[in-house]
Amino acid sequence: MSQQFYTVAQAAMVLQISKITIWRKIKSGEISSVRLGRRVLIPNEFFERLKGKAFSENLQPQGTTYWKAETENRIGLLHCWKF
Repeated sequence: MSQQFYTVAQAAMVLQISKITIWRKIKSGEISSVRLGRRVLIPNEFFERLKGKAFSENLQPQGTTYWKAETENRIGLLHCWKF
């Protein structure tokens, strides 16, 4: 079974942006999140939507093949970690 939720730190690592940026995007509503007690978790669906949006034919940036492979690698690594 794949991981269903990611922490803010994990999301920042996968997206290669700061945790503060993740928090800002959560606050603005750009990133959906779930609060479980004091923990804030980001559902895997967010990453799936982001992948679909980034790799659609209309929005495909130059060098996507490398970026896609690198992102898939990072998401794959997260699936192996135990929290």
